[in-house]
Amino acid sequence: DAAEASTLKEAGIDSRTAFVGITGDDEMNIVCCIQAKQLGAGFTIARIDKSQYAPIIGNLNLVDKVISPNTSLTKAILKYVRGGIVEHVGLFHRITGEVQEVVVKAGSRSDQIAVSELKLPRGAIVAAVQRGRRAFVPTGEFTLQQGDHLAVYCLSEIAEKIKSAF
Repeated sequence: DAAEASTLKEAGIDSRTAFVGITGDDEMNIVCCIQAKQLGAGFTIARIDKSQYAPIIGNLNLVDKVISPNTSLTKAILKYVRGGIVEHVGLFHRITGEVQEVVVKAGSRSDQIAVSELKLPRGAIVAAVQRGRRAFVPTGEFTLQQGDHLAVYCLSEIAEKIKSAF
């Protein structure tokens, strides 16, 4: 029983230990990770099915990483459906919409144009741009370049239309 301190001590938990709670019980996974952390585990991961737990666990720093198979599957499906220019899709808890990571490709319609000239649908905004190791909060005059990574926030109902702007 990993919730028992004696079990974890017996296993030799220390700062080099990565502990992963993967039982079928979200609460048990969280409790076991907290116990492992208190006993000195260097890194903890809890598997959860209840996505509403993720922001709570994150805000309280109860474990180092939370993995949700449901959320991971949803993100993978959305990335596949969005296709092409979308590198990653991020979902928010209790907020309508998503963030898509879009990469400006060579020769695309978004290469060498200002953010204000993008034909983004209503309900979408370029929230940030990463160019190399630098990050920017772009203004309308910010000119996009090949290789730029954009964080585009959009309402769920228009997410399919984002790729047409790039």
